Amino acid sequence: MSLCDREWKAHPLTMELDDMPELVLSPRDNMFTLQYAALDMADNTDITYAYMLEGLEDNWKSVESQRSVTYTNLKKGDYIFKVRSTNSDGVWVENTRSLRITVSPSFWETGWAFSLYALGLCLLMAVITCIFFVIYRLRNKVFMEQQIADIKLRFFANISHELRTPLTLIVGPVEKSLQKDLSKDVRGDLMLVKDNANRMLRLVNQLLDFRKIQNQRMKLKVCEVDLPAFIPVVMASFKELAIRQRIDFCFETELESLRIWVDRDKLETILFNLIANAFKFTPSEKSIVVTLKDEPGKVCIGVRDEGVGIEPDKQNLIFSRFETAMEKNLFNLPNTGIGLSLVKELVELHHGNITVDSKPGQGTCFSVYLQKGKEHYSEESVEWIISDFEVEEDPSPETLCKSLR
Repeated sequence: MSLCDREWKAHPLTMELDDMPELVLSPRDNMFTLQYAALDMADNTDITYAYMLEGLEDNWKSVESQRSVTYTNLKKGDYIFKVRSTNSDGVWVENTRSLRITVSPSFWETGWAFSLYALGLCLLMAVITCIFFVIYRLRNKVFMEQQIADIKLRFFANISHELRTPLTLIVGPVEKSLQKDLSKDVRGDLMLVKDNANRMLRLVNQLLDFRKIQNQRMKLKVCEVDLPAFIPVVMASFKELAIRQRIDFCFETELESLRIWVDRDKLETILFNLIANAFKFTPSEKSIVVTLKDEPGKVCIGVRDEGVGIEPDKQNLIFSRFETAMEKNLFNLPNTGIGLSLVKELVELHHGNITVDSKPGQGTCFSVYLQKGKEHYSEESVEWIISDFEVEEDPSPETLCKSLR
């Protein structure tokens, strides 16, 4: 008995199939036909054949005189094709022929592929682990920063409580002494004591306000304020400083009157911090301008200087707590890193927003936008305070006017 091959287009045979010890097929050659024939010189018309493919079939299949078999979609693996026949008298004889057939696996089914899968899975697990580790570190870092900030604030708040009373006791007698007839030198020294005591007292109050905002215990005391009259009063505190540093300090507005509902003390803190910040970074012979503009539904208060400016990569940090845009200012004035952060918190308490526009070497402009009206305030977060203009004989609670100062 011999095995014969048919024409193989995609996988040509290198020798006669009958002489091959093994037939190796690629994954795409898993459909093939084998032909076989028994050599009987007497009469081969009555010969019966039987075949079996070990690994796929368990029993012999008798196919009478059929001399070919086709297999399709064989899975990867090793097989043994066996065929036998009868003689011309119909008697089975010992003429079994065998052919080992191997269907090669696809690349994704090979050991190399599974090694790559394992490597990819390990890399994926490593990346996921790294991501979770980074997230954990970032969360832990944020938590630790919050804890450190809380510790700082608690410490400063505790110190502030201890400092406020003695500072108040210093300012009172100094102001009383300034009302007396004093020499120029003594008056100058007392004014210096008063200015520095007030600066420290203002810083103490800012720290306490910061702590209240953090604990969500800050409640605005809202009254109606005339901005064109109010802003120059705040600016007057910097008149002597502007003269001493030779800085052109002015207020620009086209408005004669513009009333909005704000917390007077908190607005004073906002303006004071922005102006003080401008003086820290503005050299002599330059200018600082405070502007007031009326816009639809809101007002804009700007503080523009011709100072050193802020680098673009630091502009997002200036409103962060305990962060400073520059390590050192021009006049070595106190720089705690809480002024602008407090300004932002106070502006947001008023449901407003603050922006910064700065170019290194050209200057910086801070713009505070506050809403008109009072509908944006909730009754739970504010106390309505009587303002300082005259009232009608039968005033409503919204128009009562009485000075609190």
